Amino acid sequence: MHNIHKPKTTTSDTSKRQIYHEFYLIGGSFKILRICKSVFHNNVSLTEDGLDHVLLRHPELKRISNLENEIAKTINTPEYIVQGLHGEHIAIRNIGTTPYGPKHLVVPYDENGEVRTAFITSDVDRILKRGILWRQP
Repeated sequence: MHNIHKPKTTTSDTSKRQIYHEFYLIGGSFKILRICKSVFHNNVSLTEDGLDHVLLRHPELKRISNLENEIAKTINTPEYIVQGLHGEHIAIRNIGTTPYGPKHLVVPYDENGEVRTAFITSDVDRILKRGILWRQP
């Protein structure tokens, strides 16, 4: 039986995510599907709960074959890293033609943390306007 502790709450979204991450590392039950390496050389976890969240919030991604691999490739080898609105980084990679036409996979994540979500878009320019932190050479 795991020793489960209720995570502390704070006003900072980043702090909440860190506490959530640490909570599960010390005794909660979750399964890490992948540990990716960002272009800034930090670990980023894709968890089973995180992937479930992605599919619940963005059911259109169920039609993307090998979604887990596509998310990992987007973090490991993105075309762009953009600054998020809440301290996160956003990895962007063109995944070609999907059942919905040509799309980019967008993966917001926390450096040394977890994948926050993922979605597809054909309007990548709107996201790039937030500020490009890194671009594929």
